[in-house]
Amino acid sequence: MAKDQLGHGSNQRGTGAQGMRLVKTHVLGPHSAKVYKNPDWEENVVKFFHNGVYQSKADSHTNDLADAHATARFQLQRYMDQDAKASLASGPKSDAAPTHDSMTNLQGSIERGHAMRSAGDGRHVSGFAAGGRHGYSPDAVNKAIASSNRSGRRIGGREAKMIHAIIKGRG
Repeated sequence: MAKDQLGHGSNQRGTGAQGMRLVKTHVLGPHSAKVYKNPDWEENVVKFFHNGVYQSKADSHTNDLADAHATARFQLQRYMDQDAKASLASGPKSDAAPTHDSMTNLQGSIERGHAMRSAGDGRHVSGFAAGGRHGYSPDAVNKAIASSNRSGRRIGGREAKMIHAIIKGRG
C-alpha cells in the first residue's frame, strides 16, 4: 500500500476509496483516520490506518458528518491507549514484594523513613521518622495483618496482639 508523505495510508489504492472525496484526515501520532464523502450512497465513510496500515474491517459508515469526525477521533484515541497499554506491559517491572519476617520489616521500615518516635511523655507512636504525623490506628494495623495473611505469611492471634502492642508503644 502506498503511504502519503506523513507515513499514513494512501487515500486511494487498496482502500476502496475510488470515487469518494476526502473530507478530512485526522492524525494522532502514527495513526490516522480519513473521512470521505461517498456521493453514490450519500454517506460519510471513515477509514482507519493503525500505524499506517489500512484496517479494512474497521470502516465506519454514517449519514452524519459530525458523527464521522467523532468516530475518527474516538478510534484514534483507542489506538493510542492500546499503544500506551502495550508499552506498560512490556516496560520495566516493579520491585519484588517485601518479605514479612519481623526483622526485615523493621529494617525496611527504618530504611524507608518509618520508625517509632517518642510522643514526649515516654510513649512511642508509629509514624515517619522525620516528624511523622501518623499515630496508632488499630484498623490500619488489622488491614496490614490481613494483607500479610492473604499474601502468604500467616500472622496468628498472639503475634497480631504483639504487633498491636509494639506499635501502640506498650511492647
